[in-house]
Amino acid sequence: MDGQEILDWRRSGLLDKEYQRLRRGQLSPSPEEIDLHGQDAREACDTIAAAIAHAQQMDRRSLCLIHGKGHHSESRGSRLKGLVDAVLREHSEVLGFHSVPGNTGAVNVLLRRSRK
Repeated sequence: MDGQEILDWRRSGLLDKEYQRLRRGQLSPSPEEIDLHGQDAREACDTIAAAIAHAQQMDRRSLCLIHGKGHHSESRGSRLKGLVDAVLREHSEVLGFHSVPGNTGAVNVLLRRSRK
């Protein structure tokens, strides 16, 4: 996946108003940042799952995953970026995600409300 490509996905049913705030990076409170740099695929998947579970446990609806643009990757493009895209699309607690405005090396993620 190209490091400059914007990640953008929303689950059916996500309100337009919430989706627009996500796209603009207008998340409140500011999302916790999780840095995936240097992790292999398995580590990154585990980190993403743990971050989502922790955010929901803390009643937080958003997080920011830093996957990088692939500038330091041995292969062309960001290998973590494509993985993050695929994992988030499949996770049942994710309502949508969008690259951070002005930074295609990170993605803001909107989560379902906690089911406490």
